[in-house]
Amino acid sequence: MFSEAVRCKSNSKDNQDYTIEGLPDIRVVPNALYLPKNPHRDQGYFGIFDRYGRLVNECSMFWHKDNILSSHPRETKISQLWDYHEIDSAVYCGYIGLHYGHVLLDFVSRLWFIKQNLLLPKKYLIHSHYTKEEILSKTWFCELIDLIGIDPNDIILFDIPIKIKTLYAPNPGCEADSYVYTGFTDFCNQVGDDAIQGLDQIDYPVYLSRRKLSYGSLCLDNENYIVDYLTQRGVKEIFPELLSIREQIAIFSGKYPVLGISGSSFHTSIFSRKPRAVGIHFGPQLTETFFAIDRANHADIDYLYAKHMHSIEPSRPGFPRTIKIENSEKFMSEVFECWEIKVKNIPVSSEKKPSLQGDEFFIQDHAAKWIKIMKHNGEIVSDSSFGEDRISCMAKIIQNENGAFIMADHSTGFPIFAADKADGQRSIAVKIDGAHIMLDDGRHLRSPAIGDYTPVDFTGNSPSSWEKFTLHHKK
Repeated sequence: MFSEAVRCKSNSKDNQDYTIEGLPDIRVVPNALYLPKNPHRDQGYFGIFDRYGRLVNECSMFWHKDNILSSHPRETKISQLWDYHEIDSAVYCGYIGLHYGHVLLDFVSRLWFIKQNLLLPKKYLIHSHYTKEEILSKTWFCELIDLIGIDPNDIILFDIPIKIKTLYAPNPGCEADSYVYTGFTDFCNQVGDDAIQGLDQIDYPVYLSRRKLSYGSLCLDNENYIVDYLTQRGVKEIFPELLSIREQIAIFSGKYPVLGISGSSFHTSIFSRKPRAVGIHFGPQLTETFFAIDRANHADIDYLYAKHMHSIEPSRPGFPRTIKIENSEKFMSEVFECWEIKVKNIPVSSEKKPSLQGDEFFIQDHAAKWIKIMKHNGEIVSDSSFGEDRISCMAKIIQNENGAFIMADHSTGFPIFAADKADGQRSIAVKIDGAHIMLDDGRHLRSPAIGDYTPVDFTGNSPSSWEKFTLHHKK
């Protein structure tokens, strides 16, 4: 389409989309061992290990789709005779390195459970080679955890080995250059919705500038020209590092697509719903993380690099490499044209779809057990008890003019599934035929009712007693 501005490609080794529907799961690890990330200790590694000394993968850092393990050994020596300091319980929340982009990938990605109303301890265990005081000295970090709903006093960090009697290990909602769960982007969207409450919508074009950064990995030699070109066309230069997290989120939730140099500031788009942007990059390949997040978040973002660009010496102080765009006028005219195409797609009105409403019914199977949903993973089960408890809530059917839908009877909707219907949706469309509940393909909901919390599924077998249900109108 363009001659000078070329779309970046992913650095991924394959073209497969690793977007995963729904939410990750949570592993419970009894008697876990926490080895600290402490440069002053003898060992050069850190991690969470089980009682047998095996690395807990759910608490580990992996990179790329081929699961390259980062900074962790597979096992460590543990003796039950050793006298470890001990705590009762905690939730493991990853590694904090005080780089905004990596905090999102290594820390925030594990916090999705906070919006699920799970009864987990409010002790957020982390690794870091920084002290807790150093971490909390960063204003942007404190703003971020405040938006998410974490009290700084609940973050725990140790510099000695610790034994945790019961450790909860949420799988990350995304990993670098790899997968992204749609449930994680839903979580980020909810955080973003809260963040922009009370803020005026940004109703003017914005360029995210790097001109005031004193250090970084790369910089553009002729960014001054880029700013001049855009400001002459009504685009306002913004410096993300001078804004609060809420203000940065508001930019990607504004009326116009965002312009800027691709970097960690573009990861902020995950907190906005269907964000649009045009990013300027330093070369033909861009880390898969950007593309994976954009796909899962239904973003419309293009990353462009200049066909004629090269490194110059000496590099700008504080930056290992400085890049110069040769044909900057042609390049910027095509970048701006790409941006204008997105501008034309601004909707006339942004009407929100109404929530799912209608007549509501609880479901009881042939053995008088209630159909419920497990809170930790959304699985549909049968149980003899009625009502919400510590680990489950009631399932319900909503009927309206559009059909019938199974969903969780919970203040925070979350993805649900039954066997052979694990599509991670908050509701499952069904048909009601007398005592039978069916999918569109004719498979019947079935409840073996062997014991409490027995999974239900959808079967293609001819209906028997296991496929019969009674609907009770929710008062």
